[in-house]
Parts: sequence; C-alpha cells; structure tokens
Amino acid sequence: MSFLIHSFYVFVIGFGLWTCQPKRQVPLPESEVKISEPLISSVSYGSDPDAEKWYKYNSEGEFLTCFSLIDTVNFFYFQDSIVKKYGKSSGQWQTSVTYFLDKNQKVESSIIRGENDESISSYRFYYDTEGYLTETVQDVYASGNTYRQTMTYENGNLKEIITFTFDGRPYGKYVYEYYKDKKNVLNHNLFHILEDYVSKERLGKGNKNLIRSMANVSVDGDTLSILSFTYPEPKNDLTLIQIESDVLNENTTERIYHFTH
Repeated sequence: MSFLIHSFYVFVIGFGLWTCQPKRQVPLPESEVKISEPLISSVSYGSDPDAEKWYKYNSEGEFLTCFSLIDTVNFFYFQDSIVKKYGKSSGQWQTSVTYFLDKNQKVESSIIRGENDESISSYRFYYDTEGYLTETVQDVYASGNTYRQTMTYENGNLKEIITFTFDGRPYGKYVYEYYKDKKNVLNHNLFHILEDYVSKERLGKGNKNLIRSMANVSVDGDTLSILSFTYPEPKNDLTLIQIESDVLNENTTERIYHFTH
C-alpha cells in the first residue's frame, strides 16, 4: 500500500510540474490547399549568377524560404504570428523579425531583433477599410525616436509615400507611376521602401498594375533618384522581363521573374 501511495504522489507531482511548464509555440502544420495563381520561383539579374534569388512556398502560397548565394531567410507560421529568421552567414544587422497578426490575419505590429536576440525596434501598421497599408510607425529603442511613413493610393496602386523625421517633420517622399494596361502579376511587392515582405497581402493589398516609375523627392522638391521600368514581351507566360533604368545615374538592370504554378 505504501508503494502505491508513493507512486501516486510521484505521479501527481510530476503531472503538476508538466502542466506548469510554459507553452511553447509550435509552427502550424501545412494545409492541403492547392495554389492556382502563379508564384515567383526565382529572380535572375542579367548575366550575374551571384545575384539570383530563389523562393520556396508552403501549400497555401506563403513564403517558406527565400535564399541567394549570400543570404537565406526562413519563415515560420503560428496561429497569431509569423517569424522571419535570417541565416547566420548573411551578415545581417538583424537576425529575426516577429510579425503579430490581427483577427483578419494582417500584420498589426512587429519586433526586429539583432544579435543575442535583443530587441532593436518595433513597428505598428495601419490599414484603411479596403485593406491597403496607409501608415507605419517605427520605435527605435536605442535612441527612443519614433519615425512615421504615410501611404496614399490611386486606382488600386500605391501613389505616394511620405517619410517623417523623429520630430514629425516631412523628410521626403516617393512617387510612383504605373502602366494602366499591364496587370500586376507579382505575388509580392518588390518596389516598396519598406524592407518587410510577407505573403498573401498580410501587409496590405498589392498594386493593381505593374510599376512604370519610382521617384525619390526631397522635402525641398529636388528629385534625388528616378527609376523607370519597361517590360519586353516574354517568350512564355512563366517569365516576366523587367528593365530597370536609373535615369540620373544612367544605369540599367535587367530582371527576369520566373513563375511556377
């Protein structure tokens, strides 16, 4: 009998310790949803093989891995958050970003972490009733400064981004133009001044049309840079050729987007 009582107490204590352990988040299992829209599988840059980037997705069309010869980024999905981790060999000043999701599964805030997992800064994201990203607010922990960006849209496309200094003064802006007759077929926004990118419009709705130009204008109205974009006719529907021209510096970059269904 004493042996049974002793065993019972050991079980109770052990069960109590197990239930008091902190719950560790486990990535969500992949669903069996099949994707019908084309996804970018890789991007090549002219004849430079070292600049090529590749993308892998889960069964719902969300990023799993984005990698190149010098960098690797992995994505992990949870019920109410997404964690983006950078490879150790990339030399990034940041090692991970945690995106926190609202009830509509859009990103409402994020925390950027550096070496030793210390928090560097955080973002808050705001959207309009149509689901477009309209404002970001960044808090930088080391300086205590806060920076804002506001976005405006026209005909389903991002039209202008205004950046503000830490004391609230307008600092500059980015102005965008689009091809009205060319539908945007890119499944994530590669020409946004935000370095954040996640899948399935979690950071707001994407542009309706392909970009024609992007200009960086100072607060005094001086044009600091202009990028123009043209799209030669591709050989098939699994590629998109994009020619980017730096108007002021007379540089040209060719990108070829490769798609998979």
